[in-house]
Amino acid sequence: FNIHGKDTNVELIRCKTINCSDFWVLKKAKVQFQKSEFSGTCAKQSEIMFDSGGHGSMDECVLKNFQVGIRLLIDACVELQSCTISSTEQACVMMDSETSSLCAKRCQFHSFKKDGLVLQNGGLAVLDMISLIGASGAGLRIKNPAKSCVYIRNSGFLQNCIGV
Repeated sequence: FNIHGKDTNVELIRCKTINCSDFWVLKKAKVQFQKSEFSGTCAKQSEIMFDSGGHGSMDECVLKNFQVGIRLLIDACVELQSCTISSTEQACVMMDSETSSLCAKRCQFHSFKKDGLVLQNGGLAVLDMISLIGASGAGLRIKNPAKSCVYIRNSGFLQNCIGV
């Protein structure tokens, strides 16, 4: 899937994808996912990526078997509510830009092989009622603290991983 264009608004309700390799939301496109399931391939580039102002809203969705569940790049904004991201190779969510933002509420990141949430090059993350249950690695990894801001409320369920 490639969705792009500032006047593009896509709403997916009760969808299911199998062996999805790439799902890109670009150039200020807006996507709403509700009660959908996305299954990746764990291949090198399998991910749902938001870039160049791409905006995503996910409600009651399941993402599994991706290299990176969700990747946020320049000016990307993603809101997650009651979502589960599991069985990822590198990260459940990776933020690659200081201009990216994530708001996640009542979500579970589990069975990740490396890390749960990674702030690679900064960004803003607001986490409320988050459960991080890993196979190994860190629940939260901040690689560039000077450009990162993380708010955590009512969370802290870090199991089977090294924490922050």
